[in-house]
Amino acid sequence: ATSSPSQIRTVTEKLESRGWKIFRRLALHIMRLFPESIGDLITARLTEQNLFDDLGVRHEYSLLMRDWFSRIDSSAQEIILGWIEAGPQDIEALVSAWGQDKGQAPSEEEIHRYKKSWQLKKLALFSESLPQPWNIRYQSLVSELGEPFHPEFPAYSTGVYRGPTSPKAVDELSTMTADELRAYLEGWHPQKDAFGFAPSPEGLGRQLSELVARSPDHY
Repeated sequence: ATSSPSQIRTVTEKLESRGWKIFRRLALHIMRLFPESIGDLITARLTEQNLFDDLGVRHEYSLLMRDWFSRIDSSAQEIILGWIEAGPQDIEALVSAWGQDKGQAPSEEEIHRYKKSWQLKKLALFSESLPQPWNIRYQSLVSELGEPFHPEFPAYSTGVYRGPTSPKAVDELSTMTADELRAYLEGWHPQKDAFGFAPSPEGLGRQLSELVARSPDHY
């Protein structure tokens, strides 16, 4: 791909013809690194719903989406936004698994919150390129659920463990005055979430601990 850029289309098609998913991931990766002559192919792959929903190619597909959403035509953008509007296709399976594990189904509110969390992560990939109505909607989701970290991954951890999430990152907390921070901590309340995606007091506590550790004299 590096030595013969004119062969990018052939390289990606040969990779895609292989049976294992790793080759599909490599093809998406190559498309992102060498996109100049294959814009039509990138658009075609981004509008394949089986790739959009496939956790097995989530990372490479999401990075390609992040870099190229603003460059595909409006009709292709509308297809992708329509999938996001419809919501995740795994809700039925998650409800079934939750019921088997907990002995009862999650509430409609919890299911709706899971859908919004899923939509937030999808929109975060190309939030800077959203049409105005969708940008307003995205900002509303961020205000409610918090900015997602590394939405290109199904799950992400900065340490050796996967911890609870926080409604605000440490850098956001650091911009508050002491009075603002105290008022925020007193007023914030977690939302119930059957699927475990909602920010929690423990997650917020960890961010607060890091904040204070950075500047103990100040706090």
